[in-house]
Amino acid sequence: MKEWFEIIGTLLGHVGTVGVILLLFFAGVIFVDGRGASLPELLVEWSRAGAIFGAVLTVIGGVSKIGTWVQGLARGLAERSSERREAAEAAADAIANLGTLQEDEAEYLYGLLKSGQQRFHVGSVTPAPGLMSKKILVWKGPVGFGEWVCELHPEIEKRRDQLIHFFEGANNRTR
Repeated sequence: MKEWFEIIGTLLGHVGTVGVILLLFFAGVIFVDGRGASLPELLVEWSRAGAIFGAVLTVIGGVSKIGTWVQGLARGLAERSSERREAAEAAADAIANLGTLQEDEAEYLYGLLKSGQQRFHVGSVTPAPGLMSKKILVWKGPVGFGEWVCELHPEIEKRRDQLIHFFEGANNRTR
């Protein structure tokens, strides 16, 4: 019994294909019968109904495929929109968290900014974990035990020169 459910499920998944096969078969029967071929009477009697049934299944399969395509398109648009929203929120968090930096974190970030590098090798005994939790640094992968490769958040990277000038100005004011 389970095998029959699997067969029916497979056929329903390919209803358009089954419809095309039925349509072609029964249209062929109608065509051959019209040419005077000797076919079983029962087959000829049911050929029009079979062709109509095949056409209906083909249309249903086509509509189903279009519906699946539209659903996938809508899902993709929603995911992209969600990803953009999450990226915007993360960017706003990273910028807002600049105001929460402790002195050691600010000095460490200034050193990273001043280095001009794209990626940084950081460790757990540095202020880097605090910068990562504030989304200022973005984790890219492990290097070893307690060591990682990180990048500046893209919004922080865009403001690299402004931040360097800010930190240098702050250092001049505190001296």
